[in-house]
Amino acid sequence: MYATPALHLNDKQSSELNAYWKSVIRKLFGYHKWESVSAVLLALGRLNFKHLVMLRKVKFYWHLYSTTDVFYVICF
Repeated sequence: MYATPALHLNDKQSSELNAYWKSVIRKLFGYHKWESVSAVLLALGRLNFKHLVMLRKVKFYWHLYSTTDVFYVICF
């Protein structure tokens, strides 16, 4: 999860990882495959995998933008 900003995942890979993430939640809470875990994620204050990746990328790029050391490295 920590290296996701550095990865370039296509839609299929992202969807597969999202399905794995949801299956972990199903396993933890005893849900069946056909039951949706969106309400559980919402109640726990968690995001699905696609949104987690997007949030990580935004935080990663914001950190790059706001850090002056990286700015100097990029310019020189």
